[in-house]
Amino acid sequence: KILLIQSLIFLALLVLGELCLRIFSPLSVYVFTGQTSSSLAQEVGWGPTLDKGKLLCGPPHAMVNRSNRIRVLLLGDSELDCNKTAQRYENTVPALLSNMLGPRYEVITLAAGGWGNDQEFLAYRFLGKKYEPRYVLLFFTPANDLYNNVASKAAWENIGKPRFELDADGKLVRLQPTERRRPWNASSLLARSEIGKRILLLKQSSQIVMNVPMSIEKEQYSHISSYAQPLPPLLKRSWTVTQAIFEEMNREVAAASGRFAVVYVPTGMHNYCEGPMDAKFKNCAGYTRENIQLRCARADFTFNIYQPYDMLNAFSKKTGIPLIDNLADVEPYKYDHYAISLDCLHMNRRGAELLARKVAAFIRSSASPRPTPLSLP
Repeated sequence: KILLIQSLIFLALLVLGELCLRIFSPLSVYVFTGQTSSSLAQEVGWGPTLDKGKLLCGPPHAMVNRSNRIRVLLLGDSELDCNKTAQRYENTVPALLSNMLGPRYEVITLAAGGWGNDQEFLAYRFLGKKYEPRYVLLFFTPANDLYNNVASKAAWENIGKPRFELDADGKLVRLQPTERRRPWNASSLLARSEIGKRILLLKQSSQIVMNVPMSIEKEQYSHISSYAQPLPPLLKRSWTVTQAIFEEMNREVAAASGRFAVVYVPTGMHNYCEGPMDAKFKNCAGYTRENIQLRCARADFTFNIYQPYDMLNAFSKKTGIPLIDNLADVEPYKYDHYAISLDCLHMNRRGAELLARKVAAFIRSSASPRPTPLSLP
């Protein structure tokens, strides 16, 4: 009886605390929650954010291109998927790119916060290719795509997702998720609460990371581990899979008479490590060729923010798959990355404009009649 009374009092205090936080101190942060009920979400692990049953970001698009506009399909993660608290649609790359290209083009966005390139590939196969796009542009986020491509669960969620590995012949093999939580349960309700937001932020905070020994390959470091030299073994394995994904996507898009390209998103590097970052970076190292020395996971590391780009650039030259980047435009912000970024990772309107301009230039420079597929005897 005493235990029951104590439990009721504790529950009442939680409810009261939640109400007070919502009224007097709501957190304006984006907490990732996977949408798992749609057919697209079932296919790729989870899907784009919904608001009152509709996609939160971007206008609807008819499957049949009756207006005969040139269709541009954008695949990506939270860098393209606007949300309620961080990015308004008019400030995102898809909206700005659409305005830059004009009415002759139709920009279609297929993106979800936390997606890896593996899920973006599956989303193209399941839905994106049905729009018959002339251009398919995959936005590569160096901060965490390599980690996401080998993760078996959604970012900071207990949602199983499919992923790829390579077989003995180097071919992609899809691995099904081992588990999937229900879209609405106590865990997801907690994640949507003000109390849950604070718990999640505490879990991800540098204070927790620096005081609890863990490997650089753990999720807590997923936004910086791709910059570590040498590249951690888990991410080396991911890079081999990622290259295979891009090559297979290129083949499938070309077979559908489209053109595939990778867009490199200029994300900064936050400091999740034990030691302080050089003060000139203001705790967010933008695009600089300077090596950054930090102690992380009880070990000393050299971080090179250009490392993922250098890997992708070499891959692009080897395969001929176009790589679009605006590093020359963002390099002047290396000591003030917040001028083009909301949070050292997601672009603000200025950052989105700089990248959209390069994407628009690529599309205009390569505009040509849809190629005719080869007819085999």
